[in-house]
Amino acid sequence: MTEAIGNNSAIAYQEALAEKRHYDNLSWTIGAVILIFVGALFAYIFQIKADTYWIVVAKRGGAALFGILLSYLWVRIYERNRFYAEVANEKARDCEKMMSIEGVAHGEMRGTIEEKILLKNTGFDGAKIAEPIQVPLKRDSMHEVVKSVIYIVWLVLIIECFIP
Repeated sequence: MTEAIGNNSAIAYQEALAEKRHYDNLSWTIGAVILIFVGALFAYIFQIKADTYWIVVAKRGGAALFGILLSYLWVRIYERNRFYAEVANEKARDCEKMMSIEGVAHGEMRGTIEEKILLKNTGFDGAKIAEPIQVPLKRDSMHEVVKSVIYIVWLVLIIECFIP
């Protein structure tokens, strides 16, 4: 009976980690496609011409608004997928507790809380290869980085509307 529970925990653990990877990959794939499209929109906006300056601004503004909406959509998708990835990470931590192991999910949590990772520098057999090294982690939130990039994209799109 205990072996069956252990096997189920191992399967649930693998599924939780796979789900986390899925949502992370999905976030960045969608983001890459949208940012490529918005990048092409930068070039397209300069091609918009009209007889008067304000008509050009209005037409470019419409194109820029479309780019802003697309990039906002990506931020919302990213935030939703990060939530789902964190739920999967919690499931993985629960499985690690049931299996009495400290795996990837607990390692990520510990690294985030302690703001460092300890590289043990041991071989497969557990023998020490080199002295352990503590690697500091930066406290930068990926959410803040994504939002900062999007704000810069929005600013450039808006400025681009007014360049004659």
